Amino acid sequence: MLKKIQALFLIIFFINSAFLFAQIKITELPQADLNKVDSLFFDITKTRSLIDLNSGWKIYTADKPDEKTDVSVPSIISSEKEFVFEKQLKFSAAQLTNYDMELVFEGLNYSCKVSLNNVSLYIHTGGTYPFTIKIPKEILNYDLPNILRLSIKHKLDSRNTIPVKQRFLFPKSEGGIFRDAYIHLVPTISVTKVNYTFKRAKKANRINLELKYDITKHTTIEGTKNYKCYVQFIDNEKSTVLYSRDYNIKFPESNIVEKTNRISLIRPKFWTPQNPQHYFLRIVISNGDSLIDEFKKQIALKIITKKNNALFLNGKQITFNGTTYLPPSKLLFQNGYYESLKRDFQIIKNAGFNAVRFSNYTPHPYALKLCDDLGLFAFIEIPLNSIPEQLTSDDEFLKRSQNYISNFLTSYSKYPSILAVGVGSSFLPNSDEHKKFIEQLTSIVKSKTNYFTYASFVGVPKDTINNLDFYGIELYSKIFSSNSFPGTPINSHKYFISQATYPTYLGSSNGYLNNFSYEAQAKYFSDIISSSVHKKLSGFFLNSMFDFRGDFAPFYSGYDVNKVYKIGILGEDRATDRISYNLIKSKITHTGKVTIPVGSEKDDSPLFFIIVSLVLSLFLGVIINSKRKFREDAIRALLRPYNFYADIRDQRILSGLNTNALMILLAGSHSLLLTNLLFFLKNNILLEKVTIAFGSAKFVNIINFLAWNPVESFIYLFVLSIIMFFFFAIIFQFASFFIKNKVLFSSIYYVVIWAFLPLAILLPIELVLYRILIANTINFYVYVFLLAYAVWLIQRLLKGIFVIFDTRPSVVYLMSSVITITVIAVILFYFQFKDSAIYYIINAVKQYKFISS
Repeated sequence: MLKKIQALFLIIFFINSAFLFAQIKITELPQADLNKVDSLFFDITKTRSLIDLNSGWKIYTADKPDEKTDVSVPSIISSEKEFVFEKQLKFSAAQLTNYDMELVFEGLNYSCKVSLNNVSLYIHTGGTYPFTIKIPKEILNYDLPNILRLSIKHKLDSRNTIPVKQRFLFPKSEGGIFRDAYIHLVPTISVTKVNYTFKRAKKANRINLELKYDITKHTTIEGTKNYKCYVQFIDNEKSTVLYSRDYNIKFPESNIVEKTNRISLIRPKFWTPQNPQHYFLRIVISNGDSLIDEFKKQIALKIITKKNNALFLNGKQITFNGTTYLPPSKLLFQNGYYESLKRDFQIIKNAGFNAVRFSNYTPHPYALKLCDDLGLFAFIEIPLNSIPEQLTSDDEFLKRSQNYISNFLTSYSKYPSILAVGVGSSFLPNSDEHKKFIEQLTSIVKSKTNYFTYASFVGVPKDTINNLDFYGIELYSKIFSSNSFPGTPINSHKYFISQATYPTYLGSSNGYLNNFSYEAQAKYFSDIISSSVHKKLSGFFLNSMFDFRGDFAPFYSGYDVNKVYKIGILGEDRATDRISYNLIKSKITHTGKVTIPVGSEKDDSPLFFIIVSLVLSLFLGVIINSKRKFREDAIRALLRPYNFYADIRDQRILSGLNTNALMILLAGSHSLLLTNLLFFLKNNILLEKVTIAFGSAKFVNIINFLAWNPVESFIYLFVLSIIMFFFFAIIFQFASFFIKNKVLFSSIYYVVIWAFLPLAILLPIELVLYRILIANTINFYVYVFLLAYAVWLIQRLLKGIFVIFDTRPSVVYLMSSVITITVIAVILFYFQFKDSAIYYIINAVKQYKFISS
């Protein structure tokens, strides 16, 4: 009996576990052999090594610690629940005695608490940037397994996380430990804090390099005390030793020896994007015949200066010919993450680009290593985009941003490819709040590093911002207007095009006259490059190199069920046969000539609109001419609504069949009108930003689907229109309980339907409405007309209500207004309290003024 109970318990346990993790999708990503990827990147030498932590983890939700499942990392989690990753660590006696240990996480999302043997090691307050934790040996078990736990929370919100919940053209945010984790082993006597500076010597073709480093001792075990240090500076290309020194080491009481070596290089080889040459530094510590530590570092010599707001590299003026890089879906890394990064950045280099902007996400550290290897300047930035002024002026948000950028700089400070650090994007160019916020963050960058600073704006800023070196300008399918720059006090070299974006959801076509095709993108990017040169800007960044996936269904970049943002020069498949890629390559490298066909513009007006409008018009003609009584009722309801509603109140004969037929007609007209408007606004940035402002991916998905699929949209909106009519009838029926007169539901129903009779008059307009809107000549007047028309419909409805209720008009108008305003206020307050929606909507409207101008 006991065995049966135990068996039943196990069955229930496994069923519950299976149900839990069936609802929560965990995707394990391909693993790499970290010891074979890049020894310089991982700091692997004869004495330094790493312990790969990518396998052997267990995962469980924080509220169910007994329900564990095996998992490896990197892995991504679809849920926003709090998860705990747990792993047993075992160390040998030699590792515990002879090495210092650092726990390294290349990236996890979003915040976490790290503990080892139930001792708190580190609290990661949030962000996907890499971080390192020193492991204190006193908490380690020498004879028992050590338990490492990470409690990870992955939930973004509108004001307490970076990035925020509302994200426009951001890559998909996925929880879990999505990059590699390992323990770095460094000898207890080791080379640390290696830095170098250099400057030109008075003699021509010579530089003086000053190398500083510490030799640190973290052990009490004494050897022969015959410590020596050996330093080599090597020409990486020729493998020749240019400098070699050795000396004895005697540790003081502090156990830290500070050393300086001065190296004179004749005819030095400078790093340039065209020829990214490197030197090789090797420092060895020995004790007699025993090798104690070996340190290796790749060194690039480049002199970067700024004069009259222009940038100079090794004495020659340079401009940025760049692209943005956003990470592709993790599921596309079939050959491993590092090999995929190598492939991507080689494609970028082959296109002729000399700079990469890592926008809207924190880059993998290896991507920065590849930039240095291939000759690419790296622009990195904290993932802040479209932050409302109300948040940037909030002390808590400012403090959180300052802490974030401080940790961000610490994480990436050792990568020499970084040229500039950005403090966010899509700022308003005329906002004092944004200006102060930028100044606060750039001051931190300047105080901690020598990097240049930049920020990206949706327009052209007119005022100088303290500590900001470069002013990025975002362009969405538009070129600079002719009067963008005159009259500004800022030299044009301070400006650069931070992201020029052009969607390609139409795909291949017969020429660039077809908007949002590959050919149109090629023409647009060609004009952007020419405009950047003509206006003498510091450069440009084309957005983006590849298509990528996001969390919110895209409007501006085209409908896609997988939420693929189709704005890339190349697609997710990385095929380099697109005309945009080849044209950009020829334009930047000045090799060959690519001709873009002009083609002929195709009409994208859905035939469905015409067919439905004609069918509804035919249906209207049939029911009007079917009976004289219906025709007379329609004229009377339209021209003399008060008398018509009075007849309904007095129970005059009115056909229920005709009213139902009219309801179907009006529902069709109403849904067709909304479908026209949605389809016209399907790629509108303002619509996308406003829907994102509510912070609900499901809501965005629904509006996106309706906007991009007119047939399905018409069907769904047709049903919703019918529901709307009945909803109004039920609401007013409920309101009738508060008056003395008894009002039949049928009377209210008739009033609701016939009040919307003017919708039938719009059918001829709906036949050509989409064509009128895409002509973009009288759109403002169209919107004003439709708004006035909507007010007229509401007025007709309320007039019918006060007639059949036999009450004063002022009462109905007042109560309806109060109830409507209250309902709207409650809805807005809810979304404002939950996701700061009002702030983001206001910010979107302000941005759109600049984006659309």
